Amino acid sequence: MTKVLNAAVIGLGFGTQFLPIYQRHPNTSMYAICRRSKEALVAIGDAFGVEKRYTRFQDVLSDPVVDFVHINTPLGTHGALSIAALKAGKHVMSTVPMALSVEECEEIVRLVRVTGLKYMMAETVLYSREYLFIRQLCKQGKLGDLQFLQGSHHQDMDGWPDGWPGLPPMYYATHCVSPCLAIADAEAEYVSCIGSGRIGSELAAKWGSPFAVESAHICFRNSDLAAVGLRLEGADMDERIGHALEQALDAEIDLPLDRVGVEMQRAAVRCIDTRNRPPRRPRSAPPEPGRDQPPIHAALRAMTMEDVGAERRKVRKNAANRCEMT
Repeated sequence: MTKVLNAAVIGLGFGTQFLPIYQRHPNTSMYAICRRSKEALVAIGDAFGVEKRYTRFQDVLSDPVVDFVHINTPLGTHGALSIAALKAGKHVMSTVPMALSVEECEEIVRLVRVTGLKYMMAETVLYSREYLFIRQLCKQGKLGDLQFLQGSHHQDMDGWPDGWPGLPPMYYATHCVSPCLAIADAEAEYVSCIGSGRIGSELAAKWGSPFAVESAHICFRNSDLAAVGLRLEGADMDERIGHALEQALDAEIDLPLDRVGVEMQRAAVRCIDTRNRPPRRPRSAPPEPGRDQPPIHAALRAMTMEDVGAERRKVRKNAANRCEMT
């Protein structure tokens, strides 16, 4: 009989997304939650029906009933908290990135080998419908032989909590690198990274990194494949992309959608209507009552590539009609 594992979720911003998952999973019990703010801890515990609540991480580690911790705290704390949990005999699930220093990553690997405990860096993109669809096509042989892989992750950090604005792009590269490695069932053997562009001097001073874009060139172990992971960040990036696309659509210009990746098509759809976008909320703020996601995001979830193709054909038809009239 499979053992039911007692989960303790640490950090209840993004971490709240996982509470109902653990409550519904047949092999886990949503046992405890941990947040420094007592008021927020009580509110979230009451909302999700979690009785065991802690304001101190060390108290969670001292609880013998806890089997594993799921860390969703600010990115600069992931390494230290994971190390502490492994030393306390707890399995660890951690949101990305694993850590912000090579030394912390190496210590996590060492502890897993010594203790036999489980550690998982929870890369959510590997569970996205887009990745799973492409992986299925690849495994079915419908894409032919893989020749090259490229992943990109565009991120607007305007309004994010302290620690995120100005973050060196490759410190948060897992969303673009992990799918490339996973779809090829490969490991990285050699990586070189190149920075490009400049962010504002105020942001650059936060982390000592001036780059707006960084690309990682990855050689796979025991493979003739290589990949490129591209990370772009900047304030109002979505708005700038969206404004350009909006102008193009208003002018009935036929966008060359067949020459851009699925990710950019989705980004294009997400950013088309910037005029009616709801005001931006700081990332650290809890969701407002009765509010899930902005309508444009809800529409995106239901959008398929057929929808994108239909929009493209509509633009072409309008452009053709316009030409016939002149």
